Amino acid sequence: MQAKTKERKALLSERDALPSLAVFKRRELTEKIQGLTEEIEELKNEETAILRTFHKEEAVQKMAAQPSQRKQIAKQARKEISNTIAGADAAARRHAEREAGFNEQYQEELHRFDELRPEMETLDPAALTAAHLAIRPEKEQAAFEEIHRYFPDKISVFAIRDTVSAVDSDLHENGIANSLRDLQRHHSQQSNIQKQQKRKLPVRSEL
Repeated sequence: MQAKTKERKALLSERDALPSLAVFKRRELTEKIQGLTEEIEELKNEETAILRTFHKEEAVQKMAAQPSQRKQIAKQARKEISNTIAGADAAARRHAEREAGFNEQYQEELHRFDELRPEMETLDPAALTAAHLAIRPEKEQAAFEEIHRYFPDKISVFAIRDTVSAVDSDLHENGIANSLRDLQRHHSQQSNIQKQQKRKLPVRSEL
């Protein structure tokens, strides 16, 4: 826009310096000036649209109210937009770095878990399942708090649920909660059977 404005100004000066008898040259310059004027207006409209995209409505209103200060107002608004974009880029890089760090740490813990798996297979499955579920709420809550500390208001409940499911898959613990419920149901049924059997036992009469 600045280049076209400068060119238009130069053409205006050139046309004004021509003698009145240079009709054809003046007409040629006038057509060029009109073309540049239209292009400049289009660029102004584009600039206004861009400023509104970045919520710079105040700058747009100032430019409309103070046409002579349009250049300075637009320059300041563009500077603010550039700073906003730079800040967003920096935040995105930090996010990527943290995500890479979390992934690396997760892979290390997963590797440690795989190393302990043979030892885990020697343990009582029911006790191991119960132990898993006993510590999971505390560990999951700590993980969620850590995530929200770095990414407040950016992680949805559905994303967390999907993440938990993905971790269950990596740890081969799919259905662990169902397994414990089945185990508890089995123990409850056995307990009820024992109670019923006790009730059916004959009462010995004292001699």
